[in-house]
This record gives sequence, C-alpha cells and structure tokens, in this order.
Amino acid sequence: MEIEKINVDIIEGLYFPKMENYGQMIDYIKEFHYIFEKGKSYGIIGECGEGGWGLSYNLVGREHCKDGDILINQKTATMEDLKSISWYVGESTHNRWLFSNKSILSQLKNGVSNNQFKNRKSVEEIVDMFGLSKDRLKMKFEELGWEKWRTSIAIGFANGKQVFCFPWVSTGWINDLIMNSAIHICIDVLKKNGSIIILPTQRAESVDFFLDDIVYLQNQRHTISKRAREVVENYKQSKLLKTNE
Repeated sequence: MEIEKINVDIIEGLYFPKMENYGQMIDYIKEFHYIFEKGKSYGIIGECGEGGWGLSYNLVGREHCKDGDILINQKTATMEDLKSISWYVGESTHNRWLFSNKSILSQLKNGVSNNQFKNRKSVEEIVDMFGLSKDRLKMKFEELGWEKWRTSIAIGFANGKQVFCFPWVSTGWINDLIMNSAIHICIDVLKKNGSIIILPTQRAESVDFFLDDIVYLQNQRHTISKRAREVVENYKQSKLLKTNE
C-alpha cells in the first residue's frame, strides 16, 4: 500500500514512549489534528512531555491514543497497519530477539528481500544513498555510535517503510544529529522517495531550516493557567495581610 496522506485526529493521548540507550518519558497530548502528506518532513514543536514523542510512538504502532483515530488514505488504521508502514528512527528492527546477532548487512539484505515495492533499491544502492560506512556493515547495530541514526533509517528504508518517526530530541541533540550523522541528508533522500518524516523537538528554530512544515502542539496542560496564577496571587495577598496585622 502506497501512502498518500495520514490524518491524525487525537482527542487525548497518554503515552509512555521509550527507546533503549536513549531515554523514556510520560507524554500527554490533547486535541491534535493534522494531515501529514507523502514526500514532506515535519517538525513537531513542544516541550519534553507535551506529546511529540507520544505522537511518534502512536504513528509507529507502539501505543494508541486514549481517544481519537488515525486514518491512512482516508481509512481508519489499526496498530498493525501503522507498524507495517512506519519506522521508529534510532532502532534497528521491531524484533530485537530475531536480529540481535545479525550484522547491519544482514538486516539490510533481509529488509530488501521482504520489500514488496516494485521500485525497491538494492543493498548497494541503499548503502550509497544514506552514506553508510562500508567497513562497518558487518558490525552489529548496537556497536555503532552516531552512525546508528542514519543506519536505522537505511534499515527502515530497506524494509519498505514509508513513515519515519523520531523520538523527541532537544536542540543540542539535533545539532549533533546534523553534524555527526548527516541526518538532514537522510531526510532529503527519504522525501525524494515519497516518505513522511516526523521529528519532535522543542524549538522551531532548531529544525525550520531543513524541515518542510512546523507544527505546534499547543498543549494547554503545560501552560500556566489563569486559575493557577490566581491561587498564587491569593496566597501572596494573604501573606501581606498577615504581615500588616
């Protein structure tokens, strides 16, 4: 199935996203409605815990929102549908037990052999497209440093995935991904091949120079409410009155 667009209509979602050797958090999202289109990259802007990582986790089929729907080409998607089209950037395979002892080259070959798309690329083409170090192809994924990020994308691409979702990353981490893993080049390659890229982070300025669209979460749960301010002001006033008595 070729993906044209993904409609996300999340009323409310509480997630517990994680990634081995990276981190985990509690993520909350509310009233998020957006249409993601093929061949485009998106910066999802919000602070840590405001729903960006949870959105990625939902789109790769790891957890589902409490209330809401995700549609693929106007049809309601199941968790299995999402798993079949999406890739969690930063990991190698969904089945770590099966591939834990396999080299990067073996995972690429396995992905290509399972890829049903007519225009699938060869392993050699994928290695060149994403700039993988040929002298490291016989290594295990876990043995890589910064190169594991573009290697992860390459493995997902080899498997015919069309939606690539990052975990939430800070501005500093994005700088490192660009400088140490050429992630901007990988994203450009994915876009040219019709993929959708989701990258959650904290500031628009961190990504607006290499991603297509900026999407703000506007999570009210993480904004100081008027009532909270009133409570503090009332407390200050009561202290002042007691001081003047």
